[in-house]
Amino acid sequence: MHTRIPFDLYTADGVAAYRRFMERAADLVAEFGGSFSGEHGDGQSRGELLPRMFGEDLVAAFGRLKALFDPLNRMNPGKVVAPYGLDENLRLGGDWAPRDRRDVHFRFPHDGGSFAEAANRCVGVGRCRQLTPEGGAVMCPSYQVTREEEHSTRGRARLLFEMLDGHGDSAIRDGSAVLRSDVAELFPGDRDVRRLREQTVTLAELLTEHSPGYTPPRVPERSARALAQVHCHQHAVLGWDADGELLRRAGVDAERLEAGCCGLAGNFGFERGHLAVSEACAEQALLPRLRAEAPETVVLADGFSCRTQIHELDSGGHEGVHLAELLASALPGGPGSAYGVAPDARPASPRAAGQGPG
Repeated sequence: MHTRIPFDLYTADGVAAYRRFMERAADLVAEFGGSFSGEHGDGQSRGELLPRMFGEDLVAAFGRLKALFDPLNRMNPGKVVAPYGLDENLRLGGDWAPRDRRDVHFRFPHDGGSFAEAANRCVGVGRCRQLTPEGGAVMCPSYQVTREEEHSTRGRARLLFEMLDGHGDSAIRDGSAVLRSDVAELFPGDRDVRRLREQTVTLAELLTEHSPGYTPPRVPERSARALAQVHCHQHAVLGWDADGELLRRAGVDAERLEAGCCGLAGNFGFERGHLAVSEACAEQALLPRLRAEAPETVVLADGFSCRTQIHELDSGGHEGVHLAELLASALPGGPGSAYGVAPDARPASPRAAGQGPG
């Protein structure tokens, strides 16, 4: 059984209650002949409780055996043999006093108005550390390229925790995703903000959910196959279901790429020192897949950064297009071009040519 019990580890009384609970639980398990050793072994949270299960004599034997192989007590000290108390060295503890200002711009309504509570949502398991985008696993991809902890979601959460733990905190700031999500945390009780959030929709949502009687034009047969590079804001907040439905109605066989972020990420890829990481992100899944596709395949990329990345790097001659451009190609008098095929003469890219920052 895996449990996550929200103990109050912020106050002395809460830590004392945590100790009482653990001691009573250990006694109960031992009484029924059970084991409170888990698949991950015994660490500091259970070390001092082991005599209740094994008995004092056996635990003393553990100590003598460890002393034979580790006479200087350098191997994992304070865990099983001569363990720390289960309420020692806590990450928080009753004396934890973060610099948790309440006059921040975001209100954090899901965390009691506390930035510290929001930062502490991360418990360090590391589930966020996805090594590839396979299976639809989406995360900021710089970690997937560098494999450096500071680029992982867990590492960034840890940084926020450290900033609040007396190391000096500072303001952290960042369209449509902001209006649908962030602005409601800035002004949680504002009726105008709620109305704005409800009225902020994507093009696909507008056409499928808010335009009664609308029928999309059938795209030309040569453009009926498409790969969709989903925007990061859609992964995080907006969703892509409406886009998929609109494309289906328009007769497009659309495949949603398991590529995650394209790697350009706004201005990240243009900043000095970021070019190699940006290109490596794109080469994880996006660019190899485009190079393997037929020339007539449409590449849908609503994000300007995604279209720029596809244009400037080796995409096998493909160009990214916006959903609106694809639909426009099917309108009477529309451009009617096969949007998946890049022009024969593509403008030279200053960044790819080594003239831009990198």
